[in-house]
Order: sequence, then C-alpha cells, then structure tokens
Amino acid sequence: MEKPAPLRSVSTSHKAARPLPRQLEAVRDRSTKAFAEHLRIFLDGIDDKLFDLAEGAADTERNQLLDAMRELRIKRNGIETRFQQELANCFQVLTQEGGDAKVSKAEAPSLENLALVNDDDLEIDVAIDNMARRTRNACDEQLRAFSHRLEYLFEGRINVGELNSPLEPRQVGRAFQKGMETLELDIRTRLVLLKLFEREVLQGVDQVVGDANQQLIDAGVLPEMKAVPVQSRAPKRSTATSSTKSTGSTEEASIQMFSMLQEMMSAMRSMAVGA
Repeated sequence: MEKPAPLRSVSTSHKAARPLPRQLEAVRDRSTKAFAEHLRIFLDGIDDKLFDLAEGAADTERNQLLDAMRELRIKRNGIETRFQQELANCFQVLTQEGGDAKVSKAEAPSLENLALVNDDDLEIDVAIDNMARRTRNACDEQLRAFSHRLEYLFEGRINVGELNSPLEPRQVGRAFQKGMETLELDIRTRLVLLKLFEREVLQGVDQVVGDANQQLIDAGVLPEMKAVPVQSRAPKRSTATSSTKSTGSTEEASIQMFSMLQEMMSAMRSMAVGA
C-alpha cells in the first residue's frame, strides 16, 4: 500500500499571515489525529457496510456500490491524506489577514451564481449542511466555547464561528468531501458515503471538541469560563476590525439565506423527478 504523504499546512492566500498560537498548534495536531483515527476506523469497515447495502439493491445500484468499494480501496491513502490536510488548513486560514471574511465570502455565492451551481454539487452542499446541523445540535455549547477561546487567542482580531471554526461539523464534512473528489462515483453513491460518514465520523465531533476545549483550559486559555458570553466582549481594535465584524454578520445572514434556497431548489428538483 502506498505510504501517505506527510501532513503539512498549505497556504490558501498570499495575504500576510499571523503565526498560529502555540496553544492552537497542539489542538490542531491532536484533533486532526483524532478525526483521522475516526476516518481510519470508518474506512476499515466500509466494505461490509457497502456490501450489505448492495445485497438489497437493484442491479444498477448494486454495481455502483460495488464500484465504490473498489474505488475506496484503491484511493484510500489519498482520501485520508487529503482529509487531514483540509482539517489542518482550517486552522491555518485563521492566521491569514482577513481570514474570517474570506471564508464567509467563499461560502456565500450570490443569487446570480445560484443558477450556475451544478445540480450534483447542490445536493452535496445540502447534504453536508444538513448533517452538520444535526451534529451541531448535540454539541453546540462546546463548539461556541471553542470558538470564543479562539477569538481570545487571536486577541479579538477575527470572528470565529460556525462558518470558519476549524472543528465545526461543516468543516469536517467538507474535508471528507474534498477527499472524495478523486473518486469516480455517481451522486447517489456519494450521498450514501456522506450519510455513513455522518454516522461513523461526525458522531465523534462532540468528543474531539470537548478534548480541544480541555487542552486550551489546561494551557490557561479562559480556564474560569463557565458559560459562553452572548456577545464577544473583546475590545475594538480599530475601525477596520469593527467593519470586518459587521461584514461577517452580513455574510452569515447571506449564508443562511443561501442554505434555505439550496434546500428549496433541491426539493423542487425532487418534485420534478417524481412528477
């Protein structure tokens, strides 16, 4: 079996970057390793799960599931390496100037671009958003506490939340999606793999985020915090910082609207197919 390439952070911008706080480096390394272990266990058992599904499927779907088994065996190393790389990059992007705004803009397509989104990509996006929402419901307080501690580490220079916090279920789901990009699979099989990923890997988000919070507490990052403040109390650094936060709020609202439109379009497409 091909040896995986070494993990390293890849810059996604030419803008000036701040160093990653040392406390966060330790969190990045441990959380990435933890999710990689969840993925390894998931992929170790994926053949059995896909075979069980194939047994009760029609001929075409059975062949697609069996093809997926072969694809996953052949390209497993690449999937695992890309997954870990994407998770590491979620931490690294926070160090780049304007990193919080950049993430929001990247995930907030305009209404004019909505019609250009490929139907399969739209279904994948909707599936990831839905499974992220379900996962987040079980660990919302832990995730908000982690985001607040990250803002503290960056001294209030950036907003950290659902759109860009490195351990958000959405980020983990998209990291797996990126890992699957090399797989030659139909949309239905990809959705099946995402559903299985949700059950086997995303169920570990609560534990990983809880451990990350404890790491930061042990490192002296807001150890006395009992509850997450309703609003960040970090002092305003400059007019530019204030403007960035205002922009982030606007873009988050845009994301929510886009997500609603995604679901509406997906539902309309399903109705059209069933008609």
